[in-house]
Amino acid sequence: MAIELGSESPVLTISERTWRVEIFCEAGTDPTIVAHREKIWTRANGTIAQRERLIPQVRRSLSAVASKTVSGVTGTQLAGLISAWADDLRAEDVAAPASSLRPI
Repeated sequence: MAIELGSESPVLTISERTWRVEIFCEAGTDPTIVAHREKIWTRANGTIAQRERLIPQVRRSLSAVASKTVSGVTGTQLAGLISAWADDLRAEDVAAPASSLRPI
């Protein structure tokens, strides 16, 4: 038998955020950016009480956001930076001995 101690209603903060971003850049096509979103319920101490992955995702072609500026950076500049960064990381991988590469 249990003793009823009453009830409580915890205060949760609800927010929506991006949890995953994909960039599709097949040769000969307009690159596409897909951002997957989720709704999260957070307790006062910062821990997550619940999460819900949302559909549909945010989807844009690079040509649609090329001139859009966020925090002083255009879509074209951001795409160029990501591409250059990926090339630099790959150059590091190619130059590194195979034994030093760790799987993610």
